[in-house]
Amino acid sequence: MPAAKAAARRRGPARTTSWRAAVAVAVIAGLAGCGGGADAWPVAKPGAPTAPITPADELTLSWAEALLVRDCMRDAGFEYWVERPADQDGLLPVGFVLDDVEWARRNGYGTRARNAAVAARKNSRNVAYVNSLPAARRTAYREALNGGAGNEVLSVKLPDGRTINNSLGGCSTSSVERLYGDRATWFRVDRLAMNITPLVMGRLVKDARYTAGVKAWSACMRERGHDYAEPPAAHMAAPGLSVGMTAERAHETEVALAVDEATCARRIDLRATMRALGQEYRPKIGAQYAADLDLYDRMRGEALERAREITRAER
Repeated sequence: MPAAKAAARRRGPARTTSWRAAVAVAVIAGLAGCGGGADAWPVAKPGAPTAPITPADELTLSWAEALLVRDCMRDAGFEYWVERPADQDGLLPVGFVLDDVEWARRNGYGTRARNAAVAARKNSRNVAYVNSLPAARRTAYREALNGGAGNEVLSVKLPDGRTINNSLGGCSTSSVERLYGDRATWFRVDRLAMNITPLVMGRLVKDARYTAGVKAWSACMRERGHDYAEPPAAHMAAPGLSVGMTAERAHETEVALAVDEATCARRIDLRATMRALGQEYRPKIGAQYAADLDLYDRMRGEALERAREITRAER
């Protein structure tokens, strides 16, 4: 048995008890996954067809927003650099389950790409530029970017009863408004849509079709030397499998586990099962929010069209 798989068998059971923490994170991303076949649950009201926003589309939206911030900051008299995403492929989110075998073979779970992106941000020209400014200019820079003490604060009540706030101000707010439209409306429908997903997942994980799917996935993984109850348990275990390894060997170990996960997910067609269940449960749970969820879809779809136009000149 290969060393990586033997390690996974040894360490797997210790990780399976904490999978729900990973689920809570994964479902907030809408069960998005990697590669060309990945998408998110549609949130529009029943009967309204919605083109899914893919992880690559999400990167386009983020890039366009950063470019708008750049232009706003320059108008305010400051330098601001936006790096073109060097490795969009490796930065695509894994989501609840990884089922793109070729993506997994290239990226594992994307750890190497994320680490490189973090390092690049720490050493970015923006950080060096801000540090070079006199104290008064640094304060002015931050106010131009995020606003000051007098910022308007938005509040929205979530389906689970919690209330979250968002401070409006500076180029960070104006860029969102230019991309999505009215900031207050976008904040409300965006937070609503993202926080309905965990409620859907709470119902979904109790469905016999879901439990049968993950049981079959887990059995497939055991055939490959891994003992994980569900995909998030494998994601969480991956860093511990490479402790003490060289960077290259750690990447190879991560890739081996990710490829096995994706192979099993493809065999079981787990993503299709989960998407079907999500589409079944979401209208029931989100019925009272149907109008807002439909608005969320439309605002995000329109923003994506703007984002493609904004980023076209930068490609």
